[in-house]
Amino acid sequence: MVNCRISRDVKERAIALFRDMDLKSITHVLDVSTHLISRWIFNVSIYGDVGPPKSPLKGRPRVCKSSTLDRLTKFLLKNPTVYLDEVQFWLSVEEGILISISTIHRYQKYVLGFTNKCVTGSAIERNNKERVHWYDEAQGMLYDFQILCTDQSYIDDCTGTRQKGYAIRGEECFVPSPFCQGDRYTINPVLSVDGFIALEIIEGSMDGAKFYDFILLQVVSHVLYNRWDLTDPEQLPQMNPWPQKNSVLLLDNCAIHHAANLERFFDEAGMFENLRRRINLILV
Repeated sequence: MVNCRISRDVKERAIALFRDMDLKSITHVLDVSTHLISRWIFNVSIYGDVGPPKSPLKGRPRVCKSSTLDRLTKFLLKNPTVYLDEVQFWLSVEEGILISISTIHRYQKYVLGFTNKCVTGSAIERNNKERVHWYDEAQGMLYDFQILCTDQSYIDDCTGTRQKGYAIRGEECFVPSPFCQGDRYTINPVLSVDGFIALEIIEGSMDGAKFYDFILLQVVSHVLYNRWDLTDPEQLPQMNPWPQKNSVLLLDNCAIHHAANLERFFDEAGMFENLRRRINLILV
């Protein structure tokens, strides 16, 4: 019976047989070693039972109780970017517990299940209630063929540089890469369900004035902009009155999208209205 757990009834049977039999006979009958039988006999004589009593020592108790861990979980969910030393300060002030940073890390990782990862940003100006209301109204008013989307993207010498790579454990992952950004270009496309209908590529950053010219000269309809030359095929209108195709321009909350002259242009043309009144310029 090597590395085999012996049940309590076998131990008690061995003690009972010891009264009428010798150790070798008991070993042959129960298939256990004489050393084990001698240990059981010793336990009975000392403790009155075939096994020794359980030790009162049960290891070091946890520093943080379950109630403290629950509050720590809520604190981490509310403050996901908090540092470990800030958690340490919070535990000392709110819970009266002095605990090391390494112990806090083990609690977060192995007990609470928190891991450190890249943060996904969310605009602090976003109003979820208004967004839900906007989607509810838009679903009943807007269709995919009506919407044009535009946004800016930037490219320079550092674009495409990869931030992670493989290397032998304990060694640095060294990859030569440009340190200076070099010339920077701004790409501003306008996308519809049929593909790109307008594209602007400029050197440097795009400001409100350049974005205003791009929207007027390449995106909006000749109905709104009286300087269109309809004899020039490159100046044919891209947008149409609502609810026709390409009649809604969808923008994000970039500062240049809030240019006063751009809003004034749509407002004077009677196209910058509330969503309830079928708008042609939507800021989300």
